[in-house]
Amino acid sequence: RKPTPTERSTGQIPRLYQKYVGHDNNRDFYAMNQPESTNINRVLYREWYPQIVYNHHQTGPTGTVMFSPPFRDPFNYAYDPLVVNTLDQVGSAMHARFDAEGKPGVTTRSGSSYSTWWNGGLRTMVYFHNQVGLLTETIGNPTPEQIGFVPDRLIPRGDYAAPIAPQTWHFRQSIDYSMTANYAVLDFAQRYKETLLYNIYVMGRNAIRRGSSDTWTDYPRRVAEVKAEIAKDMKLEPGDPRMVAGGRAQTVPAKYFELLRKPEWRDARAYVLPLDQGDFLTSTKFVNALIKAGVTVHRATAAFSAGGKQYPAGSYVVKAAQAFRPHVIDMFEPQDHPNDFQYPGGPPIPPYDNAGWTLAFQMGVVFDRHLENVDGPFEALTDLARPAPGAVSSPA
Repeated sequence: RKPTPTERSTGQIPRLYQKYVGHDNNRDFYAMNQPESTNINRVLYREWYPQIVYNHHQTGPTGTVMFSPPFRDPFNYAYDPLVVNTLDQVGSAMHARFDAEGKPGVTTRSGSSYSTWWNGGLRTMVYFHNQVGLLTETIGNPTPEQIGFVPDRLIPRGDYAAPIAPQTWHFRQSIDYSMTANYAVLDFAQRYKETLLYNIYVMGRNAIRRGSSDTWTDYPRRVAEVKAEIAKDMKLEPGDPRMVAGGRAQTVPAKYFELLRKPEWRDARAYVLPLDQGDFLTSTKFVNALIKAGVTVHRATAAFSAGGKQYPAGSYVVKAAQAFRPHVIDMFEPQDHPNDFQYPGGPPIPPYDNAGWTLAFQMGVVFDRHLENVDGPFEALTDLARPAPGAVSSPA
């Protein structure tokens, strides 16, 4: 758009991200409305099952060269904690290599707003599939740029150990930083390949166990209810040490923990989508999105009963006892983003992307949650579901 090369920029391109859909394909990975995201997910969750997925992006936070993992809190408690801790290991390996090669200017954690909460991006979708998702955001453009002067970013700290001075930056340098990051990840993977392979097995096993037994997810809203009950019973003020987490936080009677273990608060072991709902075609599109994300979906070959309710043949059943249980939970249950404030009573720290999304809700799918195992005359779908053909009757 500019005749002078040094004035050219790729910012604010005057067209849609995607010609037909109109939005960034890196926001599409759980819905899969685009062939790009559908095909990437096919490779990741139905064919290849990698242990580490690395997504290069731009641009870096102001005054730095690159943002690199680890990420800031909150992480999404739907997936296995091994994801988070392995992600921190890989991130540390990346930063150590930058320092060893004399490449300053790489920030992490609070250096930007990226967290591990959201499900929808290429690197975040993988967390719900027991994989380690990496994201780097790097400055760089064919037109030389300036690393700006941000005074507060000149003092080293834990999440920005090697600050960089303001300077002119060339695209070649960005490529060099990206190559260092690549080699750090490859080196970590080959050193710990047995550990990575074993851990992805452990996470899948954990998911199956959680989906086939009584399991509770301690959502923030439920913890808040219990804290309110504690404050009421013990006549505590909001700032009481027993109500605020800290290094030496005081405890409260253990009987209050049992309030978090109400039988009706158990996680679902299965979700049933009945055939006789008003818009079963949309339900079929929904389960196909699950299948394209590697989730096992069953279809009833005959009528069956579960939880005292009758379901017709052709209904879909999604069991929680499977390796990708975190994604199943995430597509059926509402998200409960933890409160994230700059300080108690202060302004909230906004999430990088969506704080809430539930594809079943977004598509208006009718389903029943079952807290006990659901078994019956089921067949596992080996490919995308096709709705049973209907019939058009002539008017009376």
